[in-house]
Amino acid sequence: MTTARVQRRLGERSVMTPERPVCLAWRRTAMFNAQVDDTDRRRALRRLRFYAALAILVCLFFVTYGAFLAWDSYHRLPHVYAALRARGVPATANLVRCAPGIGIYHGVRCRLSLRFDGRLRTWNYPEDSA
Repeated sequence: MTTARVQRRLGERSVMTPERPVCLAWRRTAMFNAQVDDTDRRRALRRLRFYAALAILVCLFFVTYGAFLAWDSYHRLPHVYAALRARGVPATANLVRCAPGIGIYHGVRCRLSLRFDGRLRTWNYPEDSA
């Protein structure tokens, strides 16, 4: 084989040309620009800011919700109970008993009865229901 044919064959396979006799795979790579190289750091900072803002918003939601509940129990509910006391019909509820197996459930449940207008109504509640 002649040297021109070998060079041409090598040039086709290893991207060698007569002007550039070195294979590009073994050539030293140039460093990227700092703006392009810094993208991972900026992306991580952006993700961190997003999670921090999300955490702050969740905390603000719960603080606002707690403030509303405190205002509601201090201001609005006493007015509602006063209106019920003034215009409502008095009724007395009795806790009949608490025992395991009341109703179809196997846990501890309580039975509550309410007599109103000559009728007796009964409810079954779990012991820890609010």
